Parts: sequence; C-alpha cells; structure tokens
Amino acid sequence: AVGQDYSRWNDVWLTLRGQYGARSTLQNPADPESSVMYVAAPIMDGSRLIGVLSVGKPNAAMAPVIKRSERRILWASAILLGIALVIGAGMVWWI
Repeated sequence: AVGQDYSRWNDVWLTLRGQYGARSTLQNPADPESSVMYVAAPIMDGSRLIGVLSVGKPNAAMAPVIKRSERRILWASAILLGIALVIGAGMVWWI
C-alpha cells in the first residue's frame, strides 16, 4: 500500500540489512491454521537498494507435502527399527 511503512516486519527488516528475510504470520490470530510464510528479496537499482519485494504463501498449501513426508519418515523409521532388531537378535543368538 502506498505510504505504508513495513520496515519493522522481520522479512523486510532483514532484507534491508542485506540478510535473508523471512517470517510467518497468522492471518487470523484466532486460527492457528491461518499462518502465511513470507520471504523478501531486495529491489536494486544498480548497486543501490531502492525497496523490498515480499511474497507470501499460506502454510495450508504445504500441508499435503508435510503429511506425505511425515508418512515416509515414519515408514523409513519402522523399517530401520525392524532391521536393527533383526541384527540385534542375530548378534545375541550368535553370542
């Protein structure tokens, strides 16, 4: 918005200082599922910083990817635990 000062938002503040700027903000403070992740990038004119562009993506859009990854990690953990138990049982039987 024209005339608004967003320089205190973490993503903008860090980007203005030459660092990686990112933040996560709740769109609705009463709804923990309403968080949006923002990342900012500097707008340069030659070597002069003239502004910051900040883009956001709702975390809800990432939920299916996170759930799928959690399932894969659980399956891999179960398989590794099974292998470790078989090796452990084999070592105990051998000794």
